[in-house]
Amino acid sequence: MNINILELMDIQRDVNKKVMEKIKAPITGDQFILAFNIELFEYFNAVGTWKWWKHNHEIKREEVLDELADCFAFFLSAIDLESELAKKEGIEDFIEQVEFQINEFVLSLEEYEANVENIQQVITELITYIGTDNEVKGITTVERFAIAVFIATVLFPEITWDEITDAYKKKSKVNKERQEEGY
Repeated sequence: MNINILELMDIQRDVNKKVMEKIKAPITGDQFILAFNIELFEYFNAVGTWKWWKHNHEIKREEVLDELADCFAFFLSAIDLESELAKKEGIEDFIEQVEFQINEFVLSLEEYEANVENIQQVITELITYIGTDNEVKGITTVERFAIAVFIATVLFPEITWDEITDAYKKKSKVNKERQEEGY
């Protein structure tokens, strides 16, 4: 999966600018991470494989992509804020490191998946991994985002990075319109 985060930063900066016009207060990295984590759990709810008590859950591709797009928006915002702090290194180098980390983590997840017979079990284990004791495990925001992308590609093997990017762009347009309408 070929990830190009840098090209999407301008879109997210534009959305964030609209938000900032309304709230007139700085947003911290912790606020973006909190929003990302909440959206990540909404994404997991759309995936639903962890709901052991529910036997008729239908996984809807559009809903999964929509929730992943929400995750992506806050992930980009957090990464953008971090990259501002990392400007000494150069933003391109910083973003390149993030893209590399995502690709490497997804590859390691693919190797893990290859050794497991039940794909639903893999997804549930990953959701459980993220959903419990993150502080103890030291899982990063980049790894959480990589897991979300990986789960989407496992659920829908034909999904492409372009499709994920298109879902993000579509959702960004909606989010920008919401801000213009006083959301």
